[in-house]
Amino acid sequence: MKIITQTEFVSSLWKNGAGTTREIARKDGPKGYFWRLSIAKVTCDSIFSTFPGMARILTVIEGEGLVLQAGELTQNAARNAPVSFAGATPITGRLYDGPVQNFNVIYDPRLTAAGVQILDAGLTTVLPARPNRTYAVYCLRGVLEIQETFLDYGSIALIDHAEVRLKLPEASLGLQVQLDALNRIKPNPSGVSDR
Repeated sequence: MKIITQTEFVSSLWKNGAGTTREIARKDGPKGYFWRLSIAKVTCDSIFSTFPGMARILTVIEGEGLVLQAGELTQNAARNAPVSFAGATPITGRLYDGPVQNFNVIYDPRLTAAGVQILDAGLTTVLPARPNRTYAVYCLRGVLEIQETFLDYGSIALIDHAEVRLKLPEASLGLQVQLDALNRIKPNPSGVSDR
């Protein structure tokens, strides 16, 4: 298990240059990355960067939320409610009421299966070990306990191929990412990639 604190996150410009993101972790492959975890602060309505060939899961972790607009279609991204969309889709994010921070998972769906869920206060559970599985557990509020290690607010634990016991005391809140490496590379019908 590896613990990464906020001070270790790496800041960089958005791909489209319209904002900044803090990269938490990524798993690189021969032609890009399998997955990337990051946090972005959004202070105004903005156009999201596109990532052809990739998939995205966005979770608002601070602020009132966003409306994600793709042409005539809209999707609400309320706080602590993960939403998924294709990385190639041009998206405009419109703020509900003031700035937000988004926890982002960007991954190659040909190589990785990904899921995000919110962990509520009072939860005690075991994350089972699976071949080719990585868990990322992020502390949204309070302190989380993982295998007798305490995870402070804003820190994340990366767990590879191991079973761990997870406990959330009262008033705590967490976010869990599950990343499974796929055994088979699926063809990309579009043949388009930005990598």
